[in-house]
Amino acid sequence: MSQVLELAGRLRALSDDELVRLLRLRGGSSTSLKDFFDLAEWLLQPKHMNTFLNSLPKSSLAYASGRSDGKGNPLLDFLREARLVDFEVGGFAQAARAPRALVGEADSTAGIHAFETIASITELIFDLEHRILKDVGKQGISLADTKRIAALTGKEHDFVRAIFELASAAGLIASQDSRWALTIRASEWVDFSAEQRWQLLAATWLELLGQTAAIELVGEIEIGSNLAQAVRDCFPLERFDAQSRFGHVITYSELLGLGVDNYVSSWTKPLLTGDLAKATKLIGKALPTTQGRIIIQGDLSVIAPGPLSTDDERALRAFVDIEQAGLASRYRLSALSVSFGMESGLSAEQMRATLLRLAGGTLPQPVDYLLNDAVKRFGRIRVIEDQRSGGCFVMSKDATLLTELVNDSRLKPYNLIRIDSEALSSRFARDILYFGLREVGHTAIRSDKSGNPISPLKVVAAAAKKAESGDWAETVARLRRSDQSISSSSDDEAIMRQIMLAIKSKAKISVTFFGQNEVEQTMTLEPNGVANGRMRARDRKADIERTIPIANISAVSFL
Repeated sequence: MSQVLELAGRLRALSDDELVRLLRLRGGSSTSLKDFFDLAEWLLQPKHMNTFLNSLPKSSLAYASGRSDGKGNPLLDFLREARLVDFEVGGFAQAARAPRALVGEADSTAGIHAFETIASITELIFDLEHRILKDVGKQGISLADTKRIAALTGKEHDFVRAIFELASAAGLIASQDSRWALTIRASEWVDFSAEQRWQLLAATWLELLGQTAAIELVGEIEIGSNLAQAVRDCFPLERFDAQSRFGHVITYSELLGLGVDNYVSSWTKPLLTGDLAKATKLIGKALPTTQGRIIIQGDLSVIAPGPLSTDDERALRAFVDIEQAGLASRYRLSALSVSFGMESGLSAEQMRATLLRLAGGTLPQPVDYLLNDAVKRFGRIRVIEDQRSGGCFVMSKDATLLTELVNDSRLKPYNLIRIDSEALSSRFARDILYFGLREVGHTAIRSDKSGNPISPLKVVAAAAKKAESGDWAETVARLRRSDQSISSSSDDEAIMRQIMLAIKSKAKISVTFFGQNEVEQTMTLEPNGVANGRMRARDRKADIERTIPIANISAVSFL
């Protein structure tokens, strides 16, 4: 009996929970699997088998190769018994451990790393409220957007791409209509504390690592050991390039302060054991403390000497723009930022009150001038959706202002066409033109058909992250339904599939068919071919070859 047939039988005997665990461990797409024979073939294909073996920790590799005892999973058991795995496992160096005196210092550094990641992802969310970020495929975002966000955060391009990938993995952003948009989870994020934000990202990292890998890794590390090296030692055959699963595991571990400067942080081991609450409590002690003071200067710049609380950050960022993010951040008030706040439903008095509260004193006169002028200019340019064409209209009672827009060379790509003294048209969608106008300094607002402003804080994409592993429970249910169908079915397609599988596997089958005089009979046969609507098979009992019309076969089952 072939390896495929034997493994299919073992898989069929597993419980649904065991199958789900096996599929989750194996990973990859399972959409093409029709039955247990497909599953067995899929698991045993060299490229898939290599991927599976490469993902195993060294303890499982040792078990599969017959060099250790213990309990494996069904696939490992099969590999072991069939002697399909033959390589040496061992000789991997243990991760270096940091001196105890340096552990406290390492935790402090790791806390700063985690804070910078949290702050940068928060800036990414605020950035998406203000502009369109195109989805450019594998790169995620364009080089121009990468450079701009890098300038805001004071980080390298690789860091920006990494936090973007992490934000996507955490379900904070989603691709929609070839652009990136905020999700419902992002709207929750901005109200989270720093500890809650870290906990969400840490849970995402733990899911990416996987429960099996986490359990294995717990035994490989101690506080102060080298996490990246421990991961490599634990999974000696895995890929660790930038785009691989474990490449992301290592990159994200550094971003989250789990392993920084070759040291494992004190909250890493609780996280690996699934104790998120303990891990969050420990890192909370290492995160920079918040303060509630800002400095407002006459040039309309705003300085935050230290991290702001979640409430203060959200209140301020509703109407100021970031210039430099970090432990100490620099912001700026502008006509565009104040207009954005008013679009979001804030009044000039509410903005003034927030500034007075955080500054703890009077406001520079230019700030008052800016707020008063913003009120007067608010809504001078309105962008309205053209539902018939899919484009939009630009409305204003200021005919001179509309003329300026038509003649603005920076807006030529949007093909603005004069309709009348109070309206322009464009073939571009409302949101695209709205952000385009703001990009060149025009305080446009989006309006509905009644002329009411549309809040820029509205969630555009409600989609959560899409699981790459697929719905394993549904896959198992589909395999069960198919197996039940073909094991006792009289359907011609199912019968033919059984016969072809038997030929391929060189297996014996029980065939029920109508012979001479329409008498139904059952024989044990070894099929060896199908041609012209007939099956050729060897009858070992009678030591003859039989030819049976497919149309006469009522049932087939494997022995």
